[in-house]
Amino acid sequence: MSLILSFIKLLEGLASLMQTAAKAIRKKFALLPQRVRWCAPDSTHETGILVWTDDPTKAARDTEFIPWARFEPELMMNLLPRLFADPVGYHFVAGSHHGKEYWLVQLVGADGKPFGDVWFGVNPDEDWSQDGLIRVGTARSAPHVWQTYRRLSDGTYERLPSRFRTLEDVPEGERNATLFT
Repeated sequence: MSLILSFIKLLEGLASLMQTAAKAIRKKFALLPQRVRWCAPDSTHETGILVWTDDPTKAARDTEFIPWARFEPELMMNLLPRLFADPVGYHFVAGSHHGKEYWLVQLVGADGKPFGDVWFGVNPDEDWSQDGLIRVGTARSAPHVWQTYRRLSDGTYERLPSRFRTLEDVPEGERNATLFT
């Protein structure tokens, strides 16, 4: 009988140790919300996004630049499937705006027609204020934003409160009509 009690205590101790280890692992690898800002090319960098995590324990903010060539595949793999119930054929395109190269990003359908605009770090419905979130919508008329996302530290995306559950729900008349200008 005492052998059984000793074995039970051993199992309880192992269970407690495993719970403590699991908490430490979750804490170490917790997904942190990040902020982003679109960076059009200039003399200091190529096209891409600037990413940072708000960390109140640090005096200075650590930033990471992700070039478009690396960021676009991340969007295709991690954001696109969250936008649509069936994302097949859709893709992201960085294009020119009023003569400025790689100034805007649009979501384009398999037919080559633009579906919507993508904004990194700004809110077109709040006077273009910078807040570090990702928004998908239309520049044509307010309200501009259909869906809002936050980038997480593992390169995945969390949907925040949005007008439409999927982009298939966006009325045809609200979708974009032109591809860049």
